[in-house]
Amino acid sequence: MITLNVSALYDMGAGLIDEDAYAESARALVGKGQDVILRGTAPVWLYLVVLRALYDRAANLWYDSPEEGPVLIFSRKPSAIEPGRE
Repeated sequence: MITLNVSALYDMGAGLIDEDAYAESARALVGKGQDVILRGTAPVWLYLVVLRALYDRAANLWYDSPEEGPVLIFSRKPSAIEPGRE
């Protein structure tokens, strides 16, 4: 399981001009076939860029909601379970 802090993908302020660089950084950090949890403070559009970049790479992808905990965004496994629960 890999936790990706989306806010770590940019320095001062996220800009759409760097969209491809953010996507490539996310792909490099995650690899293929991993379970991924996204967290951190970032613009909604940046979360969507990362989601699109990882869609063909991650086995399961969650968003770690501060209020609700892990929320499953998509799964490539029929029996995806909440992270940390076996």
